[in-house]
Amino acid sequence: MINAKKLYTDRYEADERIIGLLIVNNDNQIHPLLGGFDTLVLVITTDGYMSQSISHYIKDDVRIQERWLYAHHLEQWLFQEECRYVIQWLLEGEIVFDRTGYVTKLREELRSFRQDLREERLLQEFALFLKTYLQSKEYLKREYYLDAYSQIVEAIHHWARIVVIEAGVHPEEIVWEQVYEINPGVYKLYDELTRSDETLEQRLQLIVLVCEFTIVSKMKDCCKLLLDILKSGKRSWSVLELSRHPRLQHLNIDLTPVLKKLAAKSLVKEILAVRDPQFAEIELQYSAV
Repeated sequence: MINAKKLYTDRYEADERIIGLLIVNNDNQIHPLLGGFDTLVLVITTDGYMSQSISHYIKDDVRIQERWLYAHHLEQWLFQEECRYVIQWLLEGEIVFDRTGYVTKLREELRSFRQDLREERLLQEFALFLKTYLQSKEYLKREYYLDAYSQIVEAIHHWARIVVIEAGVHPEEIVWEQVYEINPGVYKLYDELTRSDETLEQRLQLIVLVCEFTIVSKMKDCCKLLLDILKSGKRSWSVLELSRHPRLQHLNIDLTPVLKKLAAKSLVKEILAVRDPQFAEIELQYSAV
């Protein structure tokens, strides 16, 4: 095995564009986030041109995947669906060097899972939970059972992540082991959906009902961030204004079904505002109850 720490210290430590470097080793050859490679080298850089640069190579029979991440965008990437694995890399990787202390500080923040970060993740996962649940419900209504099944499986994955976040832990890519320890009831529901002897239609109908109840019961807590924003000013907000709010814009979620559901349960008020008098257009806005 190569002396990776020395190799990359010698190669990169003098490069001032690089402020941190981590190594994740695939010691048991089954690490699902390394794509079959033996080692991941994660380079944190201030050079935006190298952002998300990736290379594959072999050194002393070791298969290496090297990824460059732009520090300025790193915290925003943590909320992107396709970049969830970055959190595990940052938490699990060995820090080879940390020029400014940025990597150590970011890791400490991730481990502490600050309340504001937790609120953002809860809202993001709830929005995705609601969206995939509604899609599944529509497919079930139209008797597209396989499409309904794929959507409800995804919905339950978002529910699982909510359960883990509520416990103060970052969801991992392989989330069901976490859920089994934290909430065996949700794990059992997933198990019944995928292994039950009942017909697919019967399983879907049951899970859709359970999801509806869960959405209603968790809505207020999961949407605390959005509700607090609505309460922050004595005015109503358009959906565009909300989507551009500094606490929401990086979450990249569709607020429309969330706002509709909150209004249906009287947790927010719908306000009619004149948008364009010439064309008699009335804009739908939202305010705190």
